[in-house]
Amino acid sequence: MQPLLKDTASKYTHISEVLPYSWYKEDERIYIHNDGIAGSILELSPSIVAADTTAFESILDMLVPGAIIQFMLYGSPNITNELDIFASQKERAKEEPLYGALIKNYVDFLDNKTKDKINNLMETKLKNHRLFISITMEKSLDRLSMITESIENILSTKGYYPRNVKPSEFQALVYEILNMNHDFRDIPEYDDRVPLARQMLAPDTLIDTRNKKYVISDGVYWASLEPVHLPNETNIWMFSSRLGDYLTPNVDKQQFYTPFIITASFAMISNKKAAGIKGRQSATMAQDMPANLFPRHNKKKADALHTVKKIEEKQKLVQFSLNVLVSGKNEKEVKRSVDTVKSYWDSGAPQQRIKLGHVARIVPVNFFSSLPMAMNSEYYTITENYITLFTDEAAQFIPSEADWAGTKTPTIPLISRRGQLMEFDLFDSPDNYNGYIVATSGAGKSVFINYLTLMYLSRGDTVFTFDIGRSYEKLCESIGGQWIEFNLNNPISINPFSEIKTQKDFEENWEYLRDFIYFIGASLSKDYSDQVEKLIKSYIDGALTELWNEYKEKLEITHISEWFFGSEDRELKNFGQQLKPYTATGIYGKFFTGKSSIDFTKPYVVMELDTIENMQELRDAVIMIMIFHLTNKTYHGGISKSRVICFIDEAHKFLGTSHKIDIFIEQAYRRFRKHGASIVIATQGFDDIYSVNEKSISRAGRVIINSSSWKFFLKQTEESINALKLSQLISFSEMDYHVLRSVSNFKPYHSEVFINTPFGVKVVARIMVDRFMYYLFTTFMEDKLRLKKYTDKGLSMVQAIESVIAEDNAKEKNKN
Repeated sequence: MQPLLKDTASKYTHISEVLPYSWYKEDERIYIHNDGIAGSILELSPSIVAADTTAFESILDMLVPGAIIQFMLYGSPNITNELDIFASQKERAKEEPLYGALIKNYVDFLDNKTKDKINNLMETKLKNHRLFISITMEKSLDRLSMITESIENILSTKGYYPRNVKPSEFQALVYEILNMNHDFRDIPEYDDRVPLARQMLAPDTLIDTRNKKYVISDGVYWASLEPVHLPNETNIWMFSSRLGDYLTPNVDKQQFYTPFIITASFAMISNKKAAGIKGRQSATMAQDMPANLFPRHNKKKADALHTVKKIEEKQKLVQFSLNVLVSGKNEKEVKRSVDTVKSYWDSGAPQQRIKLGHVARIVPVNFFSSLPMAMNSEYYTITENYITLFTDEAAQFIPSEADWAGTKTPTIPLISRRGQLMEFDLFDSPDNYNGYIVATSGAGKSVFINYLTLMYLSRGDTVFTFDIGRSYEKLCESIGGQWIEFNLNNPISINPFSEIKTQKDFEENWEYLRDFIYFIGASLSKDYSDQVEKLIKSYIDGALTELWNEYKEKLEITHISEWFFGSEDRELKNFGQQLKPYTATGIYGKFFTGKSSIDFTKPYVVMELDTIENMQELRDAVIMIMIFHLTNKTYHGGISKSRVICFIDEAHKFLGTSHKIDIFIEQAYRRFRKHGASIVIATQGFDDIYSVNEKSISRAGRVIINSSSWKFFLKQTEESINALKLSQLISFSEMDYHVLRSVSNFKPYHSEVFINTPFGVKVVARIMVDRFMYYLFTTFMEDKLRLKKYTDKGLSMVQAIESVIAEDNAKEKNKN
């Protein structure tokens, strides 16, 4: 073992005297150490829910004499790469000052949360959880390569996606841990001419090991905790609950507040030692004492029988060591982390409780040995920090779980309850890009949609929003979006036929237009409508073909109504009559006659329906035709070469109001799928989609469920959850429902959303906005007036927001 690990009182020491890392053999993917040891390291994708240990048991069974396997879960504060990628793909932010300021402020906001608590309620810091497995053994490179390859194969089949850690990545990893007060963007490049250990410490970084309780590296205090008592029976799911609470009411008090490292290390017990254990256990079995007088001895005999049996079955014994390292920017913060982790780990069910002790002696040994490939056999001799377990028992204590980190495209940043940065994109779904949002009143739905809108707009995408209630008026005004309002007293033409210029246009759109005509003219009686739907649609097909050939883009609903009304057939004549409100002389006629005046000129368009909310016939027709226009204009008109997202908020106000809405929903989803766009419908409860009384789901509801890869549940009412359970439309376990019930809105800090992803992952995330973003879409009158004070002086919206934030900062400073 290296000199410093033997001398726990050493002062400031160069890292090359501490760690064994020397060279890397590219062909074999093996690290050569300066103490005659060779090692390999893989990075894994943590399990979202750890439940199966068969892979780990197989790996531990591969241990040979002289080999050590380590699993290290690292709660890293380094999210610079994630933030840089996030910012780099925000194309509109590079061109327009408002979006540039938005993204810069939000990146700074997230970066600051790695250094300070996320907010006053969520006191953990922002992290990126990383999982590594490393293997070290004496010299035998071929054997090490074979074992590493076998481990890769085993872990690949279990979804851990192992990948080899290159020396540049390994050097950066250890450098980050030892130099946390340095800028992670300034990590020096790896130089294959210099031993690795000499590239892992900044010239001005000091490592102080004189303190009996802490190692101080680059000003960061590290404390070492180790188990004093382990539960007699447990499983990996129970152990994983110690990695951060996400279930109980104390979720924000039972976390790793600061960067941490949990390392589980395993070394093989020799056959000689195993024989000695068997002999001692056999002696215990041979002792005969009355069970009623010596109940504890009876328990020992049962345990001894269990141990001997497993040894005789050739099950392998390992020396298991668990090191838990917590950090702090000063002694006060690290002490708080120590106390929090100790208290949390010793709470819960008996199978969960692990009593930890704060190591007050060999702290440097534990600290440096917790790094990948840094432990050797002397560690067990020096520390005696291990317990002997069978591999199937030891596998339950592997720290392999962390919250979902998201998808490949970092468009939407959220934060998990454990403080994991989580980034995803609707368009990363392997199926469709649609979603629905269910949220009770006051759950933060509008904030969530505003947030999604800004993230997609800053990327360069196009966003359309239908709303009833003006929740998006402030954002639209702040960013210079296009506001379209529908008013019976001041109608605008949305006549779809005026946009059909060619035969190709007609062929591409006839089905949607046919369904629209049927939608506005169909009987209010569902039974009758279902009975004649096919017949009427066949006549609409004929009418559209005939009339379009005659009128081309001057075609109007008036012509179609007259065509049907002129029929001798009573049913067709009735259908023509039902189209009358949309004709030139009808109450809604001005919306559907003449040339359409719809022209989408901005990347953000809000279509406000509150003035026609109670005019169901007009409202629903407007939504259906506006979807026709927005897909046509963006994809065929060449306005947008980017992706399109359409939000339909307040959908509960029209879902279930009429069977005819089924037609609209079906066609809307079909049209968005055809164009590779995303449609997201938002409603107040799942009972808007599924009828509890009738125990049935409408055609529209089924389309929404089956065509939405992404499902977002903010705070729910019990009625909504009961409807979800009763419907059995989504595969949720009782644990999922338990988690769903815990989702809430914690004003003014954050709101929560339970995400059911297309990848089978279900996770709770927290929606957080910084002050710049808040002022962009706040509807609070006092805040709007404060901003107006500056914009009235000629300042831009960016300058106005920055001025208001400066006022806020001055007030906070005066309070302190």
